[in-house]
Amino acid sequence: MEEDTLRAQRGGYSRHANPEALYTTDDVEPVLKALKPIPRSGPFDISPEFHFVAYDAGHILGSTSLELTITEGAKKTVVVFSGDIGRYDQPILNDPQTPPSKADALICESTYGDREHEAGDPRKSWRDRESRGEARRVHYYSGVCDWADAAFMYYLRQLEDQQRIPKVPVYVDSPMALSATDLYLKYKEDHDLDFTKEDAGGKGDPLNVHEFH
Repeated sequence: MEEDTLRAQRGGYSRHANPEALYTTDDVEPVLKALKPIPRSGPFDISPEFHFVAYDAGHILGSTSLELTITEGAKKTVVVFSGDIGRYDQPILNDPQTPPSKADALICESTYGDREHEAGDPRKSWRDRESRGEARRVHYYSGVCDWADAAFMYYLRQLEDQQRIPKVPVYVDSPMALSATDLYLKYKEDHDLDFTKEDAGGKGDPLNVHEFH
């Protein structure tokens, strides 16, 4: 927000004569000091009135759905927050878990709330229709394929091992993406069964394509 404010001041495109950031570093730092870790899954209490249960949302490493039970005297109110929910039968991560309770209120993320996924196995359609074709076109025409997805790295490694595509050089130029890949390998409890089998099968890191830079 501070950077956006500076750009607005320089560019003069704000509706305000003297634009200011809604929040600044001075607001954020005390909040960071107040943060405390919570369990990755299962129940935890914030106070006698607020009881949470965390469920794996299966969207990205660490994504969580939260079930909150609010106790006010003899009255209990259950609120479920979906978080970003992943797809079923995806590589690497476990399927999303659905909180079993009957919620009094349900709060859903809505980034893609008006879209439906294609029917069928997403792994097969993605692998056949996009990965192989994209990788071959990049290889033969010396092109560039811009992806930022752990699943893409996983599928590329599979296709290379199966000799369905040539070994193409892959460059990752994002420090955040490299850190995220390390986290995927570190937290094995989030891995689904297929990924766990490959990881233990002597091939090493299943996300590590053969020409990685």
